[in-house]
Amino acid sequence: MLLPVFTCQLSILEGFTQWSDNPTINNAISIDTNRQNSCRIVSDGIGGAIIAWDDYRNTATNSTDIYAQRVSGNGTLGLETGRSEEKISLPAGFTLNQNYPNPFITETRISFKLAMSGFVSLKVFNIEGKEVSTLVNEEMEPGSYTVMFDATGLPGGVYYYCLKTGDENDTRSMVLLK
Repeated sequence: MLLPVFTCQLSILEGFTQWSDNPTINNAISIDTNRQNSCRIVSDGIGGAIIAWDDYRNTATNSTDIYAQRVSGNGTLGLETGRSEEKISLPAGFTLNQNYPNPFITETRISFKLAMSGFVSLKVFNIEGKEVSTLVNEEMEPGSYTVMFDATGLPGGVYYYCLKTGDENDTRSMVLLK
């Protein structure tokens, strides 16, 4: 079952403000005097909710932190937790997306993202596993890329494209209509 996600500025439970910079308000989700943004609320599945938000209270490092708070169905608060965003790093490897459009008649776009520099190979193979095109075969920097595959002259059918970098590879299929 998918649980709804709500964006909030203020959350009201039985008439009491749950988000405030006034420490005299009972059960305030956050009483810090600096800015809180991007509040999200999701059901905890047992009648309460979990609230998470961006918090700018760490002015010493001028960074955004992420905080979360559980609220029971009767408004009782759990412990507030914080997680700093200062040491976020990109995952190793890459992401290969499905080509678009798929199926296609003559041309299609293949996009991918690289998290690290390295040698990259993107090749297209027919249903028999024979290489029909090399789209990329070079050193590349981290980033997002899109290449066009022109299938003019190839027969219709199922083709596979394979992205390789370092020790990782991913393959997806596409359909050429003729």
